[in-house]
Amino acid sequence: MRVCIITPFFNEYPNAMASAEKMAKALSEQHTVTVYTSRTYNAAAIEQLDNVHIERLPAWYIPEPANYVFTRGLIRRLWKHRNDFDIFIINKYMWPVAWSTIFLKLLGKPVILATDAFQGYDWWSWSKPVNTIMWLYARTIGLVVLKLADTVVLFHQGLVTRAKALTLPFQVIHNGIHAENFHNAQPAKDIRDNKNQIIITYIGRLDKIKGYLDFLTVAKKLASSNVQYKFVVVGNTHNREEVMKQYSNKQIVFTGVRKDIPAVLAVSDMLILPTYGDGLPNVIMEAMAAGLPCIGTNINGLPYLIEDSVTGFTISPGDTKALEEKIQRLANNKELREHMGVAGYKKIMREFNWEYIVKEYSELFGNLTN
Repeated sequence: MRVCIITPFFNEYPNAMASAEKMAKALSEQHTVTVYTSRTYNAAAIEQLDNVHIERLPAWYIPEPANYVFTRGLIRRLWKHRNDFDIFIINKYMWPVAWSTIFLKLLGKPVILATDAFQGYDWWSWSKPVNTIMWLYARTIGLVVLKLADTVVLFHQGLVTRAKALTLPFQVIHNGIHAENFHNAQPAKDIRDNKNQIIITYIGRLDKIKGYLDFLTVAKKLASSNVQYKFVVVGNTHNREEVMKQYSNKQIVFTGVRKDIPAVLAVSDMLILPTYGDGLPNVIMEAMAAGLPCIGTNINGLPYLIEDSVTGFTISPGDTKALEEKIQRLANNKELREHMGVAGYKKIMREFNWEYIVKEYSELFGNLTN
């Protein structure tokens, strides 16, 4: 099957959309996959990554808090190659690339729209003006896009109630990971200073919506009380000099963007993601595949990954007191960390393994094209 994935961002750090990247790589093992995306940081316009062909188009990028991108020339590209693909998958409905659903349906093409959250309904920014725009979009253009898609793929069960309320044609197919890339990976050698350290890691964009400032607030407090704690912040540090200066501490390390995430997770003792806005975070799945307990917020798809007190702990967004308490609880109990890590790994292998997920997509492709 010839598959075209349309996504706002793809493997162009710091702008990336891991759900699309992992989907493309997994599907390319059985299908021919082409990705149309935006070019915002001067990555290659045309690139081949493993079996995935990537074409990045010129774009206008609006940074945080919007983190929005208008991809230019996409409709022209789709018209030119309209007969080159059997199925089109659009990643997320809140970005302008999703408007191509309307064009593709006018051409009579089968379209799948995949999402990990219903932005404007159950997912919000920290910016009130952005939230207002999201609310309006979700009830106008966004709703048209959702209803026009042949199938809306929901990445987790927490979206089912909203999909039913909006009377959407939907199917739940988890997004997944290749667990073997993270299980038993070799630890990074430049992070741990001594064998007694407890490595507490945050991985993600350094945007307010990801809650990284809450992580740093707690990190600075705990670092002063226990010299064995080391807090590792992995993400785009460009233009974050003031933040790094404010939280400067020998036990708080900013690594910038790293490509060796399996190695970073392998040396870590826990993964923290105190996010205010996420769907089904890939970094949580990666950490669980690496056998780490996770602490995250109780929003959208996170509770379907982090089973509270089983594979980690969930807290309310912004609750730094609870975050501090849960970190200390895990740091002080190696047996609990190991127990939760094993439970998390088993959950990933059982429910979020691409081997099974690709079969579900292939069946869906067949249903839509026959």
